[in-house]
Amino acid sequence: MPRESEKLLAATLLLSGLTLTLYSYFALSSIPLTALGIGILVTAASIIATYPYTPYREAVHSVLHSYTANVSRVLEEFSANTPALYTPDGFVLVPLRARGEPDLRRFSGENLVHSDPSGYYLVLQSPISTPAVEEGAGVEAALAEVVVYSLGLSDSVRVVSRDETLILELSKPRGFREGARFRRVLGPLPVHVSAAVVAAALGKVVQVGEVREAGKGKTIAVLRVVERAAQG
Repeated sequence: MPRESEKLLAATLLLSGLTLTLYSYFALSSIPLTALGIGILVTAASIIATYPYTPYREAVHSVLHSYTANVSRVLEEFSANTPALYTPDGFVLVPLRARGEPDLRRFSGENLVHSDPSGYYLVLQSPISTPAVEEGAGVEAALAEVVVYSLGLSDSVRVVSRDETLILELSKPRGFREGARFRRVLGPLPVHVSAAVVAAALGKVVQVGEVREAGKGKTIAVLRVVERAAQG
């Protein structure tokens, strides 16, 4: 049987696709974004429908490839360039026209674009289910559970903490052919998922900083805790 965090992945994409479809059609009247939402729905539904006949790890990676492609299109649509903020409850806030950090006491997660005194943010959901990550759990243990064992995105993950900075070392991270904008805003997909796990485990907002190749199949990612993003 697959782990609970894996089972919830397709359900999370299904909910995301439904939300994007309804909001794009009724609120934005955007045909391209509505079509994108429908595409996410079809992908998630097909994975759920074929699950009993598909090796689960392959199915998960198929969903993640589709997730990467669809989110890349959304980022292109909004011309996003600034590194995103990851919240403990699984949301990803991409600055559009923003200065400083948002006051998350004003954030509900109900809209595709969040308006804040600091500016505007595109609201995405991470491809993991945050209930699978216990707040207060050890960061390295949580990363190993989700990134390594459940999703198979890396052979191993090591974490070094320095004040409000975490340095992640991912060994042989799996590639998903992310576009340049996706990598600039969210990082490579294994780093993107890792940032969501770290935010959930710490119960704090985090942001991906430098990401670089370190040789011998290793990727180094620097995450910082965003203290100024107030939370309710």
